[in-house]
Amino acid sequence: MEFLSSLQLGLSPAEFAYALLACLIAYIVLGVTGFGSSLVLVACLVQILPIQEVVAQVVFLDLFGALYLGTKNFSDIDKKEFSWLLIFNAIGLVIGLTLLIKAPEKPLLAVLAVFVLFNGISMLVQRNAGHPKPFSRWWGAPLGVSGGVFSALYGTGGPIFVVYLTHRLESFKQVRATIAAIIFTNVFSRAVLLSIAGLLLTGENIGRSLALIPICYVGLRLGSRMQKTITPQGFKAIFGILLIAAALALVPKIIG
Repeated sequence: MEFLSSLQLGLSPAEFAYALLACLIAYIVLGVTGFGSSLVLVACLVQILPIQEVVAQVVFLDLFGALYLGTKNFSDIDKKEFSWLLIFNAIGLVIGLTLLIKAPEKPLLAVLAVFVLFNGISMLVQRNAGHPKPFSRWWGAPLGVSGGVFSALYGTGGPIFVVYLTHRLESFKQVRATIAAIIFTNVFSRAVLLSIAGLLLTGENIGRSLALIPICYVGLRLGSRMQKTITPQGFKAIFGILLIAAALALVPKIIG
């Protein structure tokens, strides 16, 4: 407790407890799938922090998660698809950061709510679908740019990259590892860009990260264990409901 009280958290005890619970759930999701933590975490943390602070906060936590997963699955990364997506992802990151700095908060929250809701409904509708049919590598251009934009805006580009990679790769292990590598590269790029913009290296952001990373680690370990027991259909149903609830919880902030 003395350690926590010495940190600059910028949160009340109730808000900090809420942030801990959000991190635990989000990183269980990450441990199971290799993506999706930011969808949950950003949608939850904007209830207690401004969106620009949330995006900067999630960068530190994502860096930890991507390092943890990336070092465990490095050999499974598909290097060709990874390199191809990064070209277009870089363009999207610059566009997204520009919007994050200049756009007003409510429109950003509205887009986030729609994006999270869409992903939640997609999870429920497609939970029993088989392996998707392959499509052209050129889909990496629009999906890579879109993934970069949403990564810079909210740290939520993972599901967009998953759409592309699940249509290109047969192995879920390869998809999971390649997503982790893209997230790590994105997080590093976002950290550099947000530092230049003066949004990242604040006392409160660093303090919250030090306090929240241990619970993120617990969530990752739990998620990695659950991956071996929970069915893909069951997980998609739970994740879909969770995302829909998080999206609907944003409505009061958007119309308020």
